[in-house]
Parts: sequence; structure tokens; C-alpha cells
Amino acid sequence: MAIVPQQLPPITVRPSDILNQSIEGTTQDEVRLVEAGGEKVIFKVTPELEESGQTIYVEISEGRMPASLLIYMGSPSRTFNISAKLVSRNVTEATQNFKYKSLLQAWRMPLNSSASGGISGDDSGATPRIIRLWGYGNIFQGIPTVIKSVNFSHPSDVDYISDDSGNKLPIIWPINISLQEAHTMEDIRNRFNYEQYKTGT
Repeated sequence: MAIVPQQLPPITVRPSDILNQSIEGTTQDEVRLVEAGGEKVIFKVTPELEESGQTIYVEISEGRMPASLLIYMGSPSRTFNISAKLVSRNVTEATQNFKYKSLLQAWRMPLNSSASGGISGDDSGATPRIIRLWGYGNIFQGIPTVIKSVNFSHPSDVDYISDDSGNKLPIIWPINISLQEAHTMEDIRNRFNYEQYKTGT
């Protein structure tokens, strides 16, 4: 007896469905930078992310002693270095990626150029915005940071595409972002919990 294969209905996927998912869809695993006003940069291609931390000691050596004394001076804020690629396969993605570039550059600037003084996270506008780092599930849960540097490369070995304003972007756009963890004095004095920090919560 011959076996007749079951006929399945054709699967139709509209290009707009794929496009909307690639631009707007966000999962908890995706690395993203978010500011208080809700604007964000989402890295659809998983970037390389390096987290670094230091502990500072002052070394004191006494003459003819077999060892030196170490005096603890502090544990500076962590730094995060992101190496990412913004991929533009069409005009819509190119337009979004140019907005990401402009937003990353804006986040380096103070909100109010006439303000003076201030510390990270104040409301006077004297300092750039606090940017929260999210991604990799629960590993990075809104860590407050400031942007120390942003670098964009315009390589010569890739094709370029125009966004909806005529800006020419590389279809694979390498960027490097350096972040430093930023806390207020209140955070450091009243909210730091060693046991929670130790368990990653």
C-alpha cells in the first residue's frame, strides 16, 4: 500500500514581519542601553562585552623586611567595553542604526551646557545622562553607567547603504563603547549590600 505524504498548507512569511521583529522585538537576553527617558540602543547582533574590575592597594615596604604591607584604598567602579556591529540590510534598518549612532553620541553630552558642577546622576543637567546596561538574562539588570567613549568605524571593505535621509552607512558598522559604572554617594553609603552583591542579586 502506497503512503501518500500529507499535504501541508504553504507557509507565508511577509518581509515586513521579519523586519519588524528584527528592529522592534526585544528579549531579555539582548544587550541594550537604556536611558531614563526610555530611549534605548538595542544590539540585535550579540556584541562582545568585557567587564573589568580593580582593587587598589598601596604597597609599603620596610627596609630589610621579607615582605611588604598592603593598605587597601578602595574598589573603583567597574568598566564595561562593548564591541558591536550594527547591521543594515535595508533602508529601515539603516535609518534605525543612524538614530542609534546619534543617540550614543548625544549620551556623552550634558543636558544643559550652561549648568556647572554636579555629579553623575544629578538632575541639574550639568552631567550627561545615566545609561543603564541590560542583557544576558539576569546578568546585567539595569546597571547605572556613564559613557566614557564611543568609536565608530567607516571601513573601506564593505558596501554602504543609504538611510531615508540619504546618509551613507556601512552595511556592517563596527562600534566600540566604553562604559563606567556610576553611583551617587547615597547609593554607595546606604544601598550597597555585600551579600546581595556576592550572589549577583
